[in-house]
Amino acid sequence: MNKKGFTLIEIIASIIILGLISVLTIATIQSSVKTVKEKNYENIKRMIIEATINYINTTDDEEFKLDNIKPEKELCEIKASCAKEYDVGTIIDKNIYYSNTKNGSNDNTVINPITNEGMRNKKFIIYYDIESHSLKGIFNEDIKGDL
Repeated sequence: MNKKGFTLIEIIASIIILGLISVLTIATIQSSVKTVKEKNYENIKRMIIEATINYINTTDDEEFKLDNIKPEKELCEIKASCAKEYDVGTIIDKNIYYSNTKNGSNDNTVINPITNEGMRNKKFIIYYDIESHSLKGIFNEDIKGDL
């Protein structure tokens, strides 16, 4: 007898194999997307801090003067005395950091790519690092112990 086609067992086995390959591929893609979003979030935070430090170093704005962070005659041994807390909303409102929005509006909202929530209320600290003699920054959510 001349058979043409596949048996039911062969078809089921093929479907199971394709299903396993699909599951593994989707899991890998989801992991890659999560990693990219986390790196994007870290880059956004880094850019906000760098923009703020650049603004501090070049401005006459009283709120952002370098003297408010690094007192002239103080050694900054207590790091809290040589630090100032800012919030992302203030940085956006003063146009120190500008983010292009996906929806094309001009509301200049900075979005956390992991949670898709706005970052206006996030707080970060700019501090004077006595070891490197430079300004550095860190978001409050990233602080582990002392500065």
